[in-house]
Amino acid sequence: MVHVRTFVPSDAPRVENLFSELQSCERSIEENRVDGDLISPAYVKHLLDECEKWDGDILVAEHEGQVVGFVCVLAGFDSRDMIEADSKYAFVTDLVVTSGMRGQGIGRQLLQEAETFSMQRGARVIRLNVIAGNTSARDFYSKAGFRELELKLIKSLRTT
Repeated sequence: MVHVRTFVPSDAPRVENLFSELQSCERSIEENRVDGDLISPAYVKHLLDECEKWDGDILVAEHEGQVVGFVCVLAGFDSRDMIEADSKYAFVTDLVVTSGMRGQGIGRQLLQEAETFSMQRGARVIRLNVIAGNTSARDFYSKAGFRELELKLIKSLRTT
């Protein structure tokens, strides 16, 4: 059985490892990703700072006493984008479940907890970003009710 709870400081090493696992997966799809092992402690600190700034939290999924996944959600995020009629929304920065535990509904449980957390804080919309080539993540989020909002395009200007 999996239990979702709020992050505590002793979770940091495991959350850092999970972030590194996510970065490794994303690096296999998108070349413009930093090695997670190089930045994971600083990144987790950054997430905690963002949570404080934007009324957020890191929620961890625990199975048999081990953290096997996490989601970071910023319930009061404001993009401050002047072209948007409603620039305030909840924002999922990261969601990852360790590879050995995927396919068991843990990601779905984390996402549902993030949505509940956000609704309790008054959010009416929740957003996230996903790498275009990450078809499994895109399918997961589509099944969870997310739709595409914008597409970012990139072109390398390096010559080989």
